[in-house]
Amino acid sequence: MNLFEKIIEAIFWLRIAASPIAAAFFIGGVLYLNDPDVDGPFWFWAILIAGVILGIVLALTVTKKESASQFMSRAIATPDPDRNRDEEKKEKSKEE
Repeated sequence: MNLFEKIIEAIFWLRIAASPIAAAFFIGGVLYLNDPDVDGPFWFWAILIAGVILGIVLALTVTKKESASQFMSRAIATPDPDRNRDEEKKEKSKEE
């Protein structure tokens, strides 16, 4: 594996780990804004740390099964459901 492939794998690994971290940041932020004086900061940091741990575990689990770039390429290549619906509409209009 050359340097370029390692950099790409690292970027995709970080993207996999960033998803639970972003969700935890959002949930923790909502809880913080709900109660900014007493328990808000505690819940924000607790949920954020849990999100970081979950993100790392998720990224490591994915990379044990396959490379991060293979996983992300399958996620990115998922077909667009709207395109299928538009194609069905075109076919129906041709039939009429």
